Amino acid sequence: MNPMSPMRSVVIKLGGAFFSDKNKPGVVHHGKLSRFCSDLAHVMENDARSAGVSVLLVSGGGSIGHHAASRYKVTEGALGCDLRNVYRMSRAMFEMKSDLCERFAGLGVAAFPLQEAALLSVNSQGTLDLDIAQLGLILSLGMMPVMSGGFVFSQSTGVAALNGDRLVMQLGLERDLGVERALFLSGEDGLLDGDLNPVPVLYPDQESFAMQLVRDFPRAGLDVTGGMRTKLESCFALARAGVETRIFSGNTCVRETLASSLFGQTDIGTLFHPEKSKQYECLQP
Repeated sequence: MNPMSPMRSVVIKLGGAFFSDKNKPGVVHHGKLSRFCSDLAHVMENDARSAGVSVLLVSGGGSIGHHAASRYKVTEGALGCDLRNVYRMSRAMFEMKSDLCERFAGLGVAAFPLQEAALLSVNSQGTLDLDIAQLGLILSLGMMPVMSGGFVFSQSTGVAALNGDRLVMQLGLERDLGVERALFLSGEDGLLDGDLNPVPVLYPDQESFAMQLVRDFPRAGLDVTGGMRTKLESCFALARAGVETRIFSGNTCVRETLASSLFGQTDIGTLFHPEKSKQYECLQP
């Protein structure tokens, strides 16, 4: 990466609850995926490119990853995991990312799928060791890396099931990637209150309040990696680091909404606002 030309990027998390039915193994809503890919391709060509903004895409496991992780007992570590067959989980996740890249290729976008176990691992402290140089090279070529959660290796447990939200968090914390905004496209309209309305704005010191809402009003299908709790932890960590983060429904994400969200010019969903004392540069088209 050229130090004279700092990278500016946005991470988009494609939530599994948006494009699949987490309660039914293998059920994917292909129509939603096609619409999302078409809208993102349009935004990248007409908005992001002219602003010099790169996009990193992270897909959730949805009905593919979470059921595979449960079937092969990945969360039990190397001692309990079905090590002979866990490659099937990795293969299924890579095929899902390859399908996304094929859709983007047909829309004129150069996207490349990355296998999660080859891209990163979990260190002994429980944080992610990520190949930032590889991602920087891909972005410098004008390509969009397509990543996901899934099966990874861990120095402490041998193997682990990686939540895609944790990957988004790590990407946002890597200064060399220049992440200025993170967007979580969910199956929900944001973090919902007791009346099922999205909480409009949350600040870093409101994490306990947000976690209480999740405990009081749980709403999720099968999720072996923490569900909304992990998403909130990631959002608050990003906000504390100065990265504006938003959760909103992928069902309302037409290209106009996606474009405005990319540049922070919308009020949909739940915004996780950086600390008021934190100085950060907003993306502007």
